[in-house]
Amino acid sequence: MEIVMRETSKLIPYINNPRNNKNAVDKVASSIKEFGFKVPIIIDKDGVIVTGHTRLLAAQKLGIMEVPLHNSRRFDTGANKGVPHSR
Repeated sequence: MEIVMRETSKLIPYINNPRNNKNAVDKVASSIKEFGFKVPIIIDKDGVIVTGHTRLLAAQKLGIMEVPLHNSRRFDTGANKGVPHSR
């Protein structure tokens, strides 16, 4: 798995994200502050966040300008969100 750094301002949240974790942002921010950014944000082939929306909000709250991410071209955020593409 390749991990790269990307500016938080360039990440695209998935518009139909079913989770509302705004009340978890403070706890995640505290964890990132204490332990560092341990789990990368995962984006799809189009650069849309597949997983990591709360981590992004926590990073922004902490003023972190770049976050680690993994570009998983195997996922789609469209009708088949979360379904790996076959190769």
